[in-house]
Amino acid sequence: MNKVKDYISPIFEHILGDSGRGFAGFTVHQQGKPFANNIRLFNKETRTSVMEELHKLRKELIEARDLASMINQGDTL
Repeated sequence: MNKVKDYISPIFEHILGDSGRGFAGFTVHQQGKPFANNIRLFNKETRTSVMEELHKLRKELIEARDLASMINQGDTL
């Protein structure tokens, strides 16, 4: 059986033409759980804050995953 390891994708961003509207997001996959997409919509005015929010969320998820991995391996802080 081929098991997929925990995975947090890079952030993908797509802008729809010249309107400035678009979407961005990333995917999280954890063993034994369905994958989850974290997607946000934006326009010209909100793009920067949406991207900052996604980068912060992704960073927090990576840090939590890494901490859980250390704990599962018996490492101490």
